[in-house]
Amino acid sequence: MLLGNPGSGKTTLGRWLVLQYAQALKDDKERVQVSAATVRPGADATCLDLDIARVPIPVRIVDYANERWGNERWKVKLSPDLTLVRFIENGLYLDAKTLQSPFTQAHGGALAGAALAQGRALVILPQWLG
Repeated sequence: MLLGNPGSGKTTLGRWLVLQYAQALKDDKERVQVSAATVRPGADATCLDLDIARVPIPVRIVDYANERWGNERWKVKLSPDLTLVRFIENGLYLDAKTLQSPFTQAHGGALAGAALAQGRALVILPQWLG
């Protein structure tokens, strides 16, 4: 968990982690390694190992909360039994801006669900909007 004041870089770090893990998978790497100078300018170490490459799944907390507990303003239905895993497996973490035809919520949910089941997912719960 990363806590901090507004503007302290939590969102930036979350996006950076998604990018690093996605890039490692794209490059078919087993581990996510970044230059130490990227994290700490002037660092002596050549690289930092962030762990095995996993499928990054950014889930907006507000989307999950609205889907599970409902939102009067947006007319979202109440689904009190909806777990975070089921929310991800159903692809509900993906929005219209993220999806590109022919990729659908079902495709994204299947990919994320498989990664979760195999222990190959990194779920990132940012508060950011887009």
